[in-house]
Amino acid sequence: MRRIALVLAVLMLVPSILKAQFILEYPDGELQISGRIRSAFAYRFYPSDADNHKKNRFYVHQARIKLEGEMFDVFEYELQIEARGYDDGEIAKDLYLEYKPTSTFTLRAGQFKVPFSRTRMTSTSKLVLTTRPAVADEFVPGRDRGVMLRLRTSDRKYVLYTGVFSGNGDNTKNDDKLGKPLFAVRAEAAPLGKIPKTEGDIEMTPSPRFLVGVNATYSDDAGPTEEDYPRTIRGRKVLFGADFTFKYRGFYFKFETNYAKLQPFTSIFRIQLDTSYFYAGGFLVTASYYIPSLKLEPVIQYDQFDPQTHSLGKFSNAVERTITFGLNYHPFGHDFKIMANYFKRLPYPGESEPWKPDELRIIAQLMIG
Repeated sequence: MRRIALVLAVLMLVPSILKAQFILEYPDGELQISGRIRSAFAYRFYPSDADNHKKNRFYVHQARIKLEGEMFDVFEYELQIEARGYDDGEIAKDLYLEYKPTSTFTLRAGQFKVPFSRTRMTSTSKLVLTTRPAVADEFVPGRDRGVMLRLRTSDRKYVLYTGVFSGNGDNTKNDDKLGKPLFAVRAEAAPLGKIPKTEGDIEMTPSPRFLVGVNATYSDDAGPTEEDYPRTIRGRKVLFGADFTFKYRGFYFKFETNYAKLQPFTSIFRIQLDTSYFYAGGFLVTASYYIPSLKLEPVIQYDQFDPQTHSLGKFSNAVERTITFGLNYHPFGHDFKIMANYFKRLPYPGESEPWKPDELRIIAQLMIG
């Protein structure tokens, strides 16, 4: 407990009141400069004889700088870079140009998030936990380069995304230059009123609201190695998923499921196939409640991911299951918050040891601009 108290004290040294708008205006538009810093500490509960020098460490989870603006009333742009300096050379995150002649029509081109998975599309800074689970992170598309069309109603209750991407995004690390494009489509419906792309409900939504989303992608990839799985395969991959989000007076609930049907050209994976295809995927369930008088938000999440199964609804002995307990302190909303998560990893079916060591993670987040 003394060590944890020391960690919290150090993280509280992060400036917590710096909040300003940096906007440059010019005749044909404007430029806004913002960013965020996420300082973190991780404690991994390895066995006492484990030889791992990173099980307890301070680190910078994110150090983002974002430039965004508009020009000529119909164009918008964004450049977001990662400045922490140790992310496998990855610097540019978002880099795109949008054409928005009306509030209901948007055409975007560049590098940005593929429209799949409510969890994956939500900014890390607006999540209720410090990180996303595998079923909504490395398993699904991340950022990629392509073109996307977004259509929505004027009240923003109904949204349709459709796009074509190169398939060489940050979740296809093998650089699949010989593969074909990735096609993506997503539809959202929030009949009781639009829901912002944030998790939790620190805004204390005054009336019940929910959102239902469905999405799918198709890709025909070439050239991966076994280590790249489950990001991609050498073959066809159809990814499909759905999500449900509910908010009301501080209560937040989300269910999301994502699955893929994979048809590899070669049997390089960890299972012996007796068919020409297999499935992978899983689901997550998240709930939180915001207590405004204390500015506290307790969170609980269950997630599981099965990297290999022969049929939907039937899990293999390799299923990865985790229960996460979280507590967030919001003295300044999402602009400055402290998040503490305990990841309780469960054993593989039929085994006694957890599939991965448990972990305690603490993050202090400061939004600038």
